Amino acid sequence: DTLQVSEVTRMRCLCVLVATLAGASAQTTAAAPAAPPDAVAAPKPTPVPTPVPTPEPTPEPTPAPIVPARGQCEALQTLFEKTRGASWQNNTGWMTTHVSCCKWHGITCDAEGFITKIELPFNKLAGVLPDDIGGLARLENLQLDHNSISGTLPRAWDSLAALEYVFLGGTFISGTIPPEYGSLKRMVNWDLGVTSISGTLPESVIGKGGLHYVNLALTQVSGTIPHKFFQNPLDYVNFGRTSLSGTISDAIGKLDQLDHFYMEHTAVSGTLPDSIKGARRLYDLDLEGARLSGTLPPELGEMTRLDYVHFGKCVGISGTIPQTIAGLTRVDYIDLESTKVSGTIPPE
Repeated sequence: DTLQVSEVTRMRCLCVLVATLAGASAQTTAAAPAAPPDAVAAPKPTPVPTPVPTPEPTPEPTPAPIVPARGQCEALQTLFEKTRGASWQNNTGWMTTHVSCCKWHGITCDAEGFITKIELPFNKLAGVLPDDIGGLARLENLQLDHNSISGTLPRAWDSLAALEYVFLGGTFISGTIPPEYGSLKRMVNWDLGVTSISGTLPESVIGKGGLHYVNLALTQVSGTIPHKFFQNPLDYVNFGRTSLSGTISDAIGKLDQLDHFYMEHTAVSGTLPDSIKGARRLYDLDLEGARLSGTLPPELGEMTRLDYVHFGKCVGISGTIPQTIAGLTRVDYIDLESTKVSGTIPPE
């Protein structure tokens, strides 16, 4: 009996403990506040992106120094010696052994070390032009204008097969243009203006068909202009104040790229050809003091780009001012002084 009572007592205690624990759990659940029905969950924080490092730019490879081809520096050294290089306005690098001659002031070389440009204008060169320049087989551009260079054009330069541009204006060069220069097939630009060049114009040189720019103004050239000259794709022609004579070819009308045409104070005679209307791009037309005769062609009115027109002192020109001149709406200057032309310039 005593054993049964103890077991009953133990069971009762166990039941009381379970009931107590259940009650405590219920009280904890009831104490927690209920979430309101329209509650919104708190937003999650926006993650901060990890910065990506900017890659360093790949450095440009340093170009290898250009090594001058054989004979290139020697020709320049001769030019330096013949034109008093020590007195030039700028001779940076010249005759310096530790500086490649391709880096000398005014010199440009191609990737193979051949000289392509000599650009030394307004640089106080004084002396003569050396034959050695003729050995620069890839020379394209020669600019020695407005220096105290004298002497004649070297015949040895006829080997400059790549030569395209020659600027020797404003120097004291004399003599004639060598006919051998007809071998310079790539020539585009001849500037010998304001020099003492004389003689006639060799057809082999100025009639070869590729010239764009020709300046022989204020020189002593004489004779007539070869007919083939007007077969070049000319855009600039200046023979002003020379002793050239002859007539203006009808072929001038084929020069549809011609911008400037200067023949003032020359012995050019005859009439101004009607075909000139074909030179529709002509901007400046200066025939002041030439020995032209006849009348002003009405076709001038079709040359609507004209800005400057000078027939002053052309005492042989007569007739009346063509009414078509009214079409020249861009003209800023027209000079008919000391001609026999009569009438009035029509309003625009």
